[in-house]
Formats: sequence, structure tokens, C-alpha cells
Amino acid sequence: MSISDRKRLWGRSGNRCAFPECDRRLTSDMQEYVNDAEADQGVTLGEEAHIIAESGNGPRANPKIPQQQRDAYENRILLCEEHHKVIDTSNGRFFSVEVLMEMKREHESAVSRSMDKPSKDAEEAAERAARFVADWEQRIDLEHWDSWTSWLLTPSPTMERDRFDRFSQAAIWLGSREWPTSHFPKIRQSGKLFTEIWRDLVGVIDREFSDHRILRERFCLREKHKEIEWDEDLYKRYGDEYDFNCDLIHELIFHLTASANLLCSRVREELDANYRFDAGKVVITRGPNEQLRFEHFSPTYESKQLASGAPYPGIDELRAHVARSAHHRP
Repeated sequence: MSISDRKRLWGRSGNRCAFPECDRRLTSDMQEYVNDAEADQGVTLGEEAHIIAESGNGPRANPKIPQQQRDAYENRILLCEEHHKVIDTSNGRFFSVEVLMEMKREHESAVSRSMDKPSKDAEEAAERAARFVADWEQRIDLEHWDSWTSWLLTPSPTMERDRFDRFSQAAIWLGSREWPTSHFPKIRQSGKLFTEIWRDLVGVIDREFSDHRILRERFCLREKHKEIEWDEDLYKRYGDEYDFNCDLIHELIFHLTASANLLCSRVREELDANYRFDAGKVVITRGPNEQLRFEHFSPTYESKQLASGAPYPGIDELRAHVARSAHHRP
């Protein structure tokens, strides 16, 4: 279920069970159950029940319906655990698809009538923000993040040409749109940070990559030291330049992944507490190193970096940092 559909379901259901005369509140706080000041996390009590079964042989199953439609908002009804079990008893024969569709419609209509305008505005803002986040995920290929970044985190960074074209368009999209505002200031702030780093990475790749000598569908970090007739001084200069650009790309990927993890945490904080709950943190893989091993990381910004207001120093300072690090290599 997409984040956009989840926000629509919970928002339009008012966080309440849709079963007639139940109206049970489906979110709570741990402090309602335990006497512990540190137990400040939320508790989800609701269940996003399928009207037409998710599987081909569940309650009210219809195998002819595409899987994507079965998982969509239109085929979900928000219920407490008790009434979810009730509607699915005897393979759902006591509650037809039509009955549940009407139950969902009546409940969401009642919630809509009871909401004042500010509440409706907040719900609509949440739905717009959820759609924006879903679009962001798709454009940056968050689902395959570890896969595509691993090609850039090798000693010879490469990228598919068509992917770079898509990512260049993503940079334009990110730079030409306003991240969700007012209701979601932390999402907006972390989104702007991500946009800056994404733009810098795309810029470096655009300037420093050239055609791959073997793989025509890819291009790679240009190896100018391999394109010249032998000249010891020039070879060393170009080789150092290659190492510098390689390190710069690696640093940009680390910052970009840290900003992606920050943005995901802000979405959980301000928009959807269950966002990427199963996927966990965004991870990257670097290697092989000198021992021919691969290293796995999940970069995040430390509290003091976030408190500074500028966890990413900008491309110029990052270049200076890489230069200083290279100067002190053993």
C-alpha cells in the first residue's frame, strides 16, 4: 500500500474503526498503557483490511482483479482488530463486497461531515505531501538505491546512460518544485538539503564522466591518465585528479544517502509513522577495497551536524575536504 493511499485511508477514516457503531480510536500512545516517561512512541491499533481479498482464495476473493487494485485505497477499509476478524469470518460470506463498500462510504462521509475546515485542510495537505513523497521515491529510484549507488562506490565509478538521463530530469524536477510547506516544515527542510546534494552529484557526473571503453550503455569517470602518451609528470597529475574525483563522488554518495535517511525519518515524524517501516534505513555498499572486500553502510547525520543547520557543507567545502584528506594519505 502506497504512502499516499495510506494517508487517504487513515485521514478519511478519522483514525476510527469503520464498523457501524464501533468508532474505536485506532492510534494511541504507550504512556496510556505503561507508567514510563520514556515511553513516548505511538501505537497503531488499526488494521487496513482488504474488501476484496488480497490473495486469490481469501475472503471475498476475486482473482480477476489485478493485484495493484486489490492493494489500493479504494479496496481498503480501516477497522479495529475485532471487526476485521468479524468481517472475514466464514471466508467473509456474511459481509459482501457491496456491504463493505457501503460501510466504508458511509463512515468516511460521516467523518468528512464532522471535520471542520482546518482539519480538512490538514488532511488535504497530508494527501498532497504523500503524493509528493511517492513521486520523489520513484524519480530517485529509492527502491534500488543500494544497487545503483554501488556502481558509483567502486574504484572505477560508472553509471548507465539512460539512468543518468532520468536522474538529470529528477534534478530539474526537484529544483523546480516546492517541497510540502506549512504543515511539514521538517520534510521541507530535509527535502531542500537532499535536492542540493542531488544536484551537486549530477553536476559532477555530467562534467567528469565519459564513454565507457567496453560497455556502450554505460559511461564512467574519465581516465585522462590512460589517454596520453607517456609523460611521468602529466600521468601523475591526471592520476591524482582521477583519485580526487573518485573520492569526491564517494563523499557525495555518503552525504546523499544520509540526507535520504534524514528525509525518510522526517516523513515518519510528520506524515506517516509507518513509512518504510519494513524497508528500514537506506543502505549503500562500497568496494571492493584493497582486501577485495565490500563494505556496507547506512549513513546518517549526527545530532550536532543537524543542530548546526548545515550538515552538508556544500560542494566547494566538500572539494576542499577531499583535497585535505588526499594530502594526508599514507
